Amino acid sequence: MKSKLFTLLSRHKGKGNAITINYIVKALRLQGMGTTGYPVRMAIKELIQKDGVPIGSCTKGFYLIENEMERLQVIDNLVARQNGISSRIRALRGCKI
Repeated sequence: MKSKLFTLLSRHKGKGNAITINYIVKALRLQGMGTTGYPVRMAIKELIQKDGVPIGSCTKGFYLIENEMERLQVIDNLVARQNGISSRIRALRGCKI
C-alpha cells in the first residue's frame, strides 16, 4: 500500500492539491478497511518517519510538500498541535474526579 500511496501523493504536490482520506481510500480501493482511514494514516506516518517522504497535512487533507515554505508551515502546525495537547494533558492532570 505504501508504494501506491506514494504514487498517488506524487500527483498531488503542494498544499493547494491536498487530497482527503476518503479520496485516498477510494483511489486505492481500500473501502473495506474501515471508515477512519487508520491504515492510510499509519502508511503516511511510515512514509514520513521511515522513508523520509515529505508529506504535509492541512484541513483539506494530505499532499506532497513542494517547497521549504510548505515544510516550515507543516512543522509550525505540528508544534502548535503538540502544544495544545500538552496543555490539555496538564489541565487533565489537575482535574479532580
